[in-house]
Amino acid sequence: MTRVPASARLWLLGTVLLAACAPAPSALPEPVATRPPTNMPAAWPLFASLKADTGASGMVVSGSPLASQVGAAILRQGGSAVDAAVAVGFALAVVHPEAGNIGGGGFMVIRFADGRTNALDYRETAPGQASRDMYLDAQGRLTDQSLTGHLAAGVPGSVAGLAEAHRRYGKLTWTQVVAPAIRLARDGFVVDEFRSRSIGGSADRLRRFAASRAQFLPGGNPPGPGTTLKQPDLAVTLQAIADSGPRAFYQGRTADLMVEEMDRGNGIITKADLAAYRPVWRDPIVIKYRGHTIYSMPPSSSGGVTMAEALNVLEGYDPLPEFGVAATGPECTQRGIAGERAQRRDAPLVDAAQPVHLPSKASKPAPSPIPKAKAPNYHQDLASMVENSGTLAITDGAGWAYVNAPGDSNFGTVWVNCTHTDTKGSIWTSY
Repeated sequence: MTRVPASARLWLLGTVLLAACAPAPSALPEPVATRPPTNMPAAWPLFASLKADTGASGMVVSGSPLASQVGAAILRQGGSAVDAAVAVGFALAVVHPEAGNIGGGGFMVIRFADGRTNALDYRETAPGQASRDMYLDAQGRLTDQSLTGHLAAGVPGSVAGLAEAHRRYGKLTWTQVVAPAIRLARDGFVVDEFRSRSIGGSADRLRRFAASRAQFLPGGNPPGPGTTLKQPDLAVTLQAIADSGPRAFYQGRTADLMVEEMDRGNGIITKADLAAYRPVWRDPIVIKYRGHTIYSMPPSSSGGVTMAEALNVLEGYDPLPEFGVAATGPECTQRGIAGERAQRRDAPLVDAAQPVHLPSKASKPAPSPIPKAKAPNYHQDLASMVENSGTLAITDGAGWAYVNAPGDSNFGTVWVNCTHTDTKGSIWTSY
């Protein structure tokens, strides 16, 4: 965690992401080991290791200390939370690719100090040549091509989405926010134990592709802790993006290289797919939970609907069972995911107002998933299936907050995993 000169408190508790702002206190206590508000047993051994971090002007939290330092530096330069988020997003593409990669996509939810909200959908899209049976073999059996290889890739949205967020809400120049990632890729960074193990965990898949093998497995093995990892090809790509904006990625030499690689590996992304990609601004889902208001991402993201269903179920527990959301939350989330997946469809292709048939014995079509996910009788039905068998992030301070949850594929998609606050009194959440 990287601190920017001092007044936001962050508590990490369990499986839902929640951000809230309040006026900055006049005096700040020193960070101390403390027990957060929870009904977990006092004897829980990890309480002793808890420490609160504070900051008066802002805070940046991400999956990588190096990326957090980049975001903090952007805030110190006078950048907005969006500037910091964009800079961290590109930095994570270099130092923590599971949580940030220019070959993927993501979502962003924004709340301003005056209560206005907005949501940006820059998820990957299916190539124009995608088909229903593209991941089946000749015998109709499912292959692994949806997970690894050229057919697994969607049309990337990260660069377009981060650029659009910066265009609308950034204060610093585009070059300024991309520059730190270029330096990290060009000059390299010291690999820690986590990064070494992470690359090693994907080694079998990386070995299947010459470029991945050469970059991430020098000498046939992942770089060890303490070694310096440089990524000159990525630095060149990032420099082109900094110089010419997203056009360089979707229409320039980088686009040509992507399509050439697709042709070599029997992929289906075309120049037309890349040139046509556009991020979309949407209205966030609004969820009420135990006096809190949560703004979350609507479809095409599954997160907002799933969160609404899981929290509605949890709200039926009063008090929460021992160990709180750590005990019941995963089961509630499983039920929420099952309900959401039963109703999901692609918003650009299906009118959200139209009913969708559940893949079950239901004889009548189900309504749009958003109202249903928030309906009391629905979450009561889900709660009846929950068996009592983890991250709540609350940012308290005068500032914008931006929160991203991790992505779904190593070295592939961008979901940044970071929190940013500045002095404008707003919240951003993205996952």
